[in-house]
Amino acid sequence: MELTESVLLYRAGRLNESRSTLEDYIVTYGDSGDALNLKALNLWDSGKVAESVEVFQRAVELQPNSAIIRGNYGCALFATHRIEEATAAVRSALDLNPDLTYLYEWLGDFYRDKGDEASAVREYTRAKEFAERDTRIDPSSLSARQRKERIYRKLGEYDKADETHRETEKIQRDALYQGDSSNM
Repeated sequence: MELTESVLLYRAGRLNESRSTLEDYIVTYGDSGDALNLKALNLWDSGKVAESVEVFQRAVELQPNSAIIRGNYGCALFATHRIEEATAAVRSALDLNPDLTYLYEWLGDFYRDKGDEASAVREYTRAKEFAERDTRIDPSSLSARQRKERIYRKLGEYDKADETHRETEKIQRDALYQGDSSNM
């Protein structure tokens, strides 16, 4: 049994099966930062966000140099309205890996919720730069395109968001029809 199996089940949205294989993994191999990170994500997606914070915290303690785990912890802190701690955790994650686009978006959300629009725009602008880079690197990435569209909307760049949305729909149609769908 591998942790990978639980990750794949999680990504497929099969949370109960993911949790079950993960618990088996933890019983067999013990806690690890990666295993606890996945457990916390499972809790969060099951609506148990407050519980996930404690598990993310333990994951950070086991794997303090993981920017992703630290960033996920920060996002969970934000979701439980622990804004100052959340901001510190996300900033710490970005110190470890400044390329984590989603964290800039979360910071923008943090600041917007606090009423600090100037800081929110600064963070969304940084997220936009990374999202634009990501779609240049992989133009067919739906998640990168959806993130870029969402960030454009948060910045009030509605024309760019609409254009990105149309491009994404075309990519999806082309994939469905295995080629050029412009004649459909």
